[in-house]
Amino acid sequence: MAIPISNLPTDNLYKFMAIFGLVLMSISIFTFLTTARDMEQKINTAAVEAEHAMDMLEDLKSDLKSTDASKDELDQQFNYYQQRYFETKKAIASIPTDSYQNSYLATQIGFAFGLFISAFGFFLWYTKLQKFSDAIIKNEYMASVALNLDSPKID
Repeated sequence: MAIPISNLPTDNLYKFMAIFGLVLMSISIFTFLTTARDMEQKINTAAVEAEHAMDMLEDLKSDLKSTDASKDELDQQFNYYQQRYFETKKAIASIPTDSYQNSYLATQIGFAFGLFISAFGFFLWYTKLQKFSDAIIKNEYMASVALNLDSPKID
């Protein structure tokens, strides 16, 4: 069930800061998990391609020994799959260093900033507003209890 935007507790800056920090932390975690999943898929795809290229290289090596195909044709196929294999290995090696590290750093910064803003907002909200609201409610309760004790009981 979605909460309508008009019902969000943004009646003061401190609550807004606290909620904004929580949202920022959540977005940071979501971004990190999504990026990690994407990187894992890319690595798995590249690994499968490298394995396929390696299998083709092995098949071509055995074909070189036992086939009547021209040596130039087999050399061309061998060079093609060898090039694909090395490109795939290069792609696997570059994946974690490029986008994963940048995403990880951005996620850490976003999470730390969100944690700071949220903690600061909750701290200010409690010390500047909630503590006094609790004291007022307590005083009202104590006054109502005192009135109930002083009032005559009707049986």
